[in-house]
Amino acid sequence: LFPGAQDYSDRGMLHIWPEILDTEGFFVACIEKSSNAQVDQPAHESAAITQPSDKSLLVVRDYYHEQFGIELPLDIERYKSAPDNKKTQLWLLPEGQIEGTRYQRLGIHLCTVIEGRKGITINTHHDFIRCYDQQAQHNQLEISASDAANFFQGKNLVTGATSASGEVILLFKGRAIGLCKLLKGGQLKNQLPRE
Repeated sequence: LFPGAQDYSDRGMLHIWPEILDTEGFFVACIEKSSNAQVDQPAHESAAITQPSDKSLLVVRDYYHEQFGIELPLDIERYKSAPDNKKTQLWLLPEGQIEGTRYQRLGIHLCTVIEGRKGITINTHHDFIRCYDQQAQHNQLEISASDAANFFQGKNLVTGATSASGEVILLFKGRAIGLCKLLKGGQLKNQLPRE
């Protein structure tokens, strides 16, 4: 260990913050298996699907209103969430579900909500913006065919002067093809899902 490492360790774990030590951040822990006990639930079982809180739903609805001018439904029953540590996956469900029917998949993946030290970050899901692009009023950018080709190859793009900020909907021939995050200097960070 480096000199003074014990100041950053707690109960056998070492957590290094990049902003404190001017290094890459990392976390180290020694984990020991205490017995050969069987796990009750299969490891691949997904997180519990729950109803989002009114507070988190209000934050998400306000974000889409301010960022894109998209008005999401008010009915909390139209939303489901799956918490996972400091991230929460949020889905928007269709109207008119059939009571008592089990669905293998239902709704559209709206976003990932991430709670961090600097507040809440919302990362819009690609499928949602492809379906709801016609409701967007602002933070949209029409791009050329060559830029669209670069976008689909996973490359970042560069834009000229724009009034957009944060997440930006990329349009090609008037329809959404995906999202980018506008960075300083006019660079558009590609948000196309790897899959």
